[in-house]
Amino acid sequence: MPSARRIGRTLRTRVAPWTVWLLTMGAAGWLWYDNTSNAPVMGYAKGVEYKVAASRAGRIESISVEVGQEVQSGQVLAVLDGRELDGQVAVLEAEVARTRARRKAAAAQAVLDRATLVERMDEAVATAERDLVRAKQRKRVRGAQLKALRARRKQLDKLLSDKLVTRDRRDGDLAVELAGAREEVGAARPEVALLETQLGAVKKRRASLVSADSDKALLAPFDAEIKVLQRRIDGLMTERRRLLIRAPATGRIAQVMLRRGEVAALGMPLVTVVGDDKKDRIVACLDEARALSVQLGTAVEVKPRGARATFKGRVVALSPRVGALPVQCRHDPRVEVWGREVMVALDTPTDLVAGQRFVVAFKDLKQPGAEGGSARAGQPKRKAPSKLGVVRPLPLPERLKRMTRFEASGITWVPSLDRYVIVSDDTGFKKSNDAAPWVFTMDRHGALDPEPLAVTGVPEWSDLEGVAPADGGGLWVIASNSASSKGRRPKKRQVFTRLIPESGRAFSSTRAVYLFKLLQKASPDTLAELGLGLTGGLNRLNIEGLAAYPRGGLLIGLKAPLDDKGRALIWHLRYPQRLLDTGSLAAGELTRWASVGASCSDAKGTSHSAGIAELVFLPDGGLVFAATTSDGAKRSKAGALYYVRDPQPRQGVLSARKLRAFPKLKPEGLAVSPIAGRMTVVFDLGQKEPKWAELPWPRR
Repeated sequence: MPSARRIGRTLRTRVAPWTVWLLTMGAAGWLWYDNTSNAPVMGYAKGVEYKVAASRAGRIESISVEVGQEVQSGQVLAVLDGRELDGQVAVLEAEVARTRARRKAAAAQAVLDRATLVERMDEAVATAERDLVRAKQRKRVRGAQLKALRARRKQLDKLLSDKLVTRDRRDGDLAVELAGAREEVGAARPEVALLETQLGAVKKRRASLVSADSDKALLAPFDAEIKVLQRRIDGLMTERRRLLIRAPATGRIAQVMLRRGEVAALGMPLVTVVGDDKKDRIVACLDEARALSVQLGTAVEVKPRGARATFKGRVVALSPRVGALPVQCRHDPRVEVWGREVMVALDTPTDLVAGQRFVVAFKDLKQPGAEGGSARAGQPKRKAPSKLGVVRPLPLPERLKRMTRFEASGITWVPSLDRYVIVSDDTGFKKSNDAAPWVFTMDRHGALDPEPLAVTGVPEWSDLEGVAPADGGGLWVIASNSASSKGRRPKKRQVFTRLIPESGRAFSSTRAVYLFKLLQKASPDTLAELGLGLTGGLNRLNIEGLAAYPRGGLLIGLKAPLDDKGRALIWHLRYPQRLLDTGSLAAGELTRWASVGASCSDAKGTSHSAGIAELVFLPDGGLVFAATTSDGAKRSKAGALYYVRDPQPRQGVLSARKLRAFPKLKPEGLAVSPIAGRMTVVFDLGQKEPKWAELPWPRR
């Protein structure tokens, strides 16, 4: 028998190396197998990195954010030095003021000159009238003399026939006088006619001097110069707004590259923002072996690394290719892994940090190549019904029903609230909180919050029709300014103001103006330019649309009146904040921006001329507006949506195409949805339960 020493040597020299080799290969195989088909699926919270750059070169005046700070979409991150632009604007505004002063002086001088000319023309008229009276008097005298001479001649003719006078007696001096009288009477007739013509010409010339149109040619150069200067100011103000560097999305500051006082070159990144607007999105990474095992709608359970909480969701998108997976999805960051990215939407949005890692478990995975997908044998595959484009009820919570009336008349998305804000025609009840200054909120899924948001600083408002976003998370709101069913137009129906967000769920307003009262003070020329010059135009005013104009200011859509060709009117308010600050409309501040033709057909097929009910600019630059019947509006509830691909008025007119008709509904609110590629519409059904719909953006 071999000795123990010999056996030990054999184990050390022959068996042990093979054992170590086999264990090593087994471990490697296990590691390889674990990193492929049996490895858990990794995922990470979706976040988009935005490098925010300056759109023009300039010195940084201020940086208002720090690394790690949460920011909202549109929040000001940095401000470039704008003193140069401010100086140019000040010079141009001084030029505008000087030109207006020159225009005013020219108009005053024209009034004086016209008064002098009118005085002279009055003297000329009086002289011409006197000359005409004298000429007519001379004509009458000569006519009477001629008549007397003819009577004398007749008497002498009779005496001659009776042989009581001689022929020489009859034909002597009388014949000479008679011939002279005839000549004077004949000359008086054209003289009177000439003087009458001259008097008519003088009176016509005097009437032309009194006409207001006589000053237009004189003042036109000043008006043209003011218009050019105003356009240059608008361009500079657009440049001034570009000095405000804003967050492109809601998220957190990941990096601040420059500081106050440093110079930013054109296109140089200043701040990096990691967006977290998709708080319900997780990217899961399937290895190549399982890349085809998941379908849209597959149920998912998601667990954060190192936590016990579990979230449920469904697959909403699949990458169209297999490629190298990101580092977050690799078990070993040093080993490149190929696979497919899958987008998962959580059933309940939660606070996610961009890049946060998760373990993802898929339910009912199909085997590659197997038929029937995730459906059970013998059962057809079911698809979740899509609600895109479907008009749905907008149920009111019971608490809200007990507090107020609700007629959805305007809507906009407010990122800082993560809510839609909706304005209503009426608020409260006639015996309780009537005309209370409230706005209402709704989540992106169409659930209204049970309580309104109160607005301080405004005692009351009514018939609110338009709402649009303002800088800093604020809102612009406007009432219809129309007469009520009883023909009244109280101040609460004329409100135009800006809402400033306060801490918590509240807004405030520092000042409001009453637009109809301001328009009553406007000149006839201004009203005519706005399209209110027609008979009763101002009294028929009905405002329903309000939108933030990408080039600055606000666009105001009119439901009535229409222009002289039956087209809807859109105004441009250049400086809404200046209007609030001054409480008055400056010359050229409110202008007619465009007219656009629109019509609606009701359930009976009757076509009605339509006015603007709401308008909104899409991120792709197009303009969508809602139209409702302008004529017979109380008899018909027809409405439609229109799209303007290139919202640049040509000779003051827009060309629009109809997107969708609503024969029995009035679309009165439009907003860009927080879900990419969608827009939201709300319908006013009076005292009935309102409705809403989500629609895709129109194709360009």
